[in-house]
Amino acid sequence: MARFHTNAAQAIKKADAMRHNFTTEDRLNVCQYITQKLALYREGGDRDEDLIVKRIHAGLDPTLAAQIPLRVYGNTIDEFTPRVYSAEYLARAQWNQYRAQMQQFVTTLRPV
Repeated sequence: MARFHTNAAQAIKKADAMRHNFTTEDRLNVCQYITQKLALYREGGDRDEDLIVKRIHAGLDPTLAAQIPLRVYGNTIDEFTPRVYSAEYLARAQWNQYRAQMQQFVTTLRPV
């Protein structure tokens, strides 16, 4: 029994540590992030869907998370996931634009 609790706690701890970021998306895209994080929470015994959605949302790239407001209570995976995928294109475009602007800014600061 203690072994199960340890594995459950480890699964939740691993899920809580997961983050999605457009910078590292080649290693973990948004679909993989949601699927893996959801599986870890379920493996850990967490069945509170609203809390799981909020935890997944908190680990999204901030540009993407900002596009997806959550309700105070009653969020579901079935409703949340399509909203993430719908917002992903615009958020990535904004992120790419910001990154390009920052690179241009840094270039202008470098001495010649």
